[in-house]
Amino acid sequence: MKLQLEQTKEDGNQAKLSKNLEDTFIKKNEFKVLDLDFSKLSDHVKKTITGNIAKIEQKLSNIESSKQDTANKMTELSNNDEKVFKELVTLSSLKSKFESKANSWDNKVDSSEVKSWIH
Repeated sequence: MKLQLEQTKEDGNQAKLSKNLEDTFIKKNEFKVLDLDFSKLSDHVKKTITGNIAKIEQKLSNIESSKQDTANKMTELSNNDEKVFKELVTLSSLKSKFESKANSWDNKVDSSEVKSWIH
Protein backbone atom coordinates (compact mmCIF):
# COMPACT_ATOMS: atom_id res chain seq x y z
CA MET A 1 0.00 0.00 0.00
CA LYS A 2 2.80 2.31 0.84
CA LEU A 3 4.23 1.54 -2.55
CA GLN A 4 0.95 2.48 -4.19
CA LEU A 5 0.88 5.76 -2.31
CA GLU A 6 4.40 6.54 -3.39
CA GLN A 7 3.52 5.63 -6.98
CA THR A 8 0.42 7.85 -6.92
CA LYS A 9 2.43 10.68 -5.42
CA GLU A 10 5.10 10.23 -8.08
CA ASP A 11 2.46 10.17 -10.87
CA GLY A 12 0.96 13.35 -9.41
CA ASN A 13 4.37 15.01 -9.41
CA GLN A 14 4.97 14.00 -13.01
CA ALA A 15 1.55 15.34 -14.00
CA LYS A 16 2.30 18.65 -12.26
CA LEU A 17 5.71 18.79 -13.91
CA SER A 18 4.18 18.05 -17.32
CA LYS A 19 1.50 20.73 -16.77
CA ASN A 20 4.16 23.23 -15.68
CA LEU A 21 6.21 22.48 -18.79
CA GLU A 22 3.16 22.87 -21.04
CA ASP A 23 2.21 26.14 -19.34
CA THR A 24 5.77 27.45 -19.61
CA PHE A 25 6.46 26.37 -23.18
CA ILE A 26 3.98 25.09 -25.73
CA LYS A 27 1.26 22.49 -25.52
CA LYS A 28 1.25 19.44 -27.79
CA ASN A 29 -1.94 20.41 -29.57
CA GLU A 30 -0.61 23.96 -30.14
CA PHE A 31 2.58 22.47 -31.55
CA LYS A 32 0.53 20.30 -33.91
CA VAL A 33 -1.41 23.35 -35.12
CA LEU A 34 1.83 25.25 -35.70
CA ASP A 35 3.31 22.29 -37.54
CA LEU A 36 0.23 22.08 -39.77
CA ASP A 37 0.35 25.83 -40.45
CA PHE A 38 4.04 25.58 -41.27
CA SER A 39 3.36 22.70 -43.66
CA LYS A 40 0.64 24.71 -45.43
CA LEU A 41 2.91 27.73 -45.66
CA SER A 42 5.78 25.62 -46.94
CA ASP A 43 3.56 24.07 -49.64
CA HIS A 44 2.29 27.51 -50.67
CA VAL A 45 5.86 28.87 -50.94
CA LYS A 46 6.93 25.86 -53.03
CA LYS A 47 3.98 26.29 -55.41
CA THR A 48 4.59 30.04 -55.71
CA ILE A 49 8.31 29.62 -56.35
CA THR A 50 7.69 26.84 -58.86
CA GLY A 51 5.14 29.01 -60.67
CA ASN A 52 7.49 31.99 -60.70
CA ILE A 53 10.35 29.87 -62.02
CA ALA A 54 8.11 28.57 -64.81
CA LYS A 55 7.13 32.14 -65.74
CA ILE A 56 10.77 33.24 -65.78
CA GLU A 57 11.75 30.26 -67.93
CA GLN A 58 8.94 31.10 -70.38
CA LYS A 59 10.08 34.73 -70.56
CA LEU A 60 13.68 33.66 -71.16
CA SER A 61 12.51 31.33 -73.91
CA ASN A 62 10.57 34.20 -75.51
CA ILE A 63 13.62 36.47 -75.29
CA GLU A 64 15.86 33.84 -76.90
CA SER A 65 13.32 33.29 -79.67
CA SER A 66 13.03 37.03 -80.22
CA LYS A 67 16.82 37.32 -80.26
CA GLN A 68 17.05 34.62 -82.95
CA ASP A 69 14.32 36.29 -85.02
CA THR A 70 16.12 39.62 -84.77
CA ALA A 71 19.41 38.05 -85.85
CA ASN A 72 17.71 36.44 -88.84
CA LYS A 73 16.08 39.73 -89.83
CA MET A 74 19.39 41.57 -89.50
CA THR A 75 21.05 39.01 -91.79
CA GLU A 76 18.23 39.36 -94.29
CA LEU A 77 18.46 43.17 -94.19
CA SER A 78 22.22 43.02 -94.63
CA ASN A 79 21.81 40.78 -97.69
CA ASN A 80 19.16 43.10 -99.12
CA ASP A 81 21.38 46.12 -98.48
CA GLU A 82 24.26 44.45 -100.34
CA LYS A 83 21.96 43.59 -103.25
CA VAL A 84 20.63 47.16 -103.44
CA PHE A 85 24.18 48.53 -103.34
CA LYS A 86 25.22 46.31 -106.28
CA GLU A 87 22.15 47.41 -108.24
CA LEU A 88 22.95 51.04 -107.44
CA VAL A 89 26.50 50.61 -108.73
CA THR A 90 25.14 49.04 -111.94
CA LEU A 91 22.60 51.84 -112.34
CA SER A 92 25.28 54.48 -111.76
CA SER A 93 27.45 52.86 -114.43
CA LEU A 94 24.55 52.84 -116.87
CA LYS A 95 23.83 56.49 -116.08
CA SER A 96 27.45 57.43 -116.82
CA LYS A 97 27.33 55.60 -120.17
CA PHE A 98 24.02 57.23 -121.05
CA GLU A 99 25.28 60.72 -120.13
CA SER A 100 28.41 60.30 -122.24
CA LYS A 101 26.30 59.24 -125.24
CA ALA A 102 23.66 61.89 -124.57
CA ASN A 103 26.32 64.58 -124.89
CA SER A 104 27.22 63.35 -128.35
CA TRP A 105 23.52 63.07 -129.27
CA ASP A 106 22.91 66.63 -128.15
CA ASN A 107 25.72 68.09 -130.26
CA LYS A 108 24.58 69.71 -133.48
CA VAL A 109 25.79 68.13 -136.63
CA ASP A 110 27.98 70.24 -138.87
CA SER A 111 26.70 70.69 -142.36
CA SER A 112 29.98 69.30 -143.68
CA GLU A 113 29.35 66.04 -141.84
CA VAL A 114 25.86 65.82 -143.35
CA LYS A 115 27.31 66.33 -146.83
CA SER A 116 29.90 63.62 -146.21
CA TRP A 117 27.18 61.18 -145.21
CA ILE A 118 25.14 61.90 -148.27
CA HIS A 119 27.99 61.38 -150.76
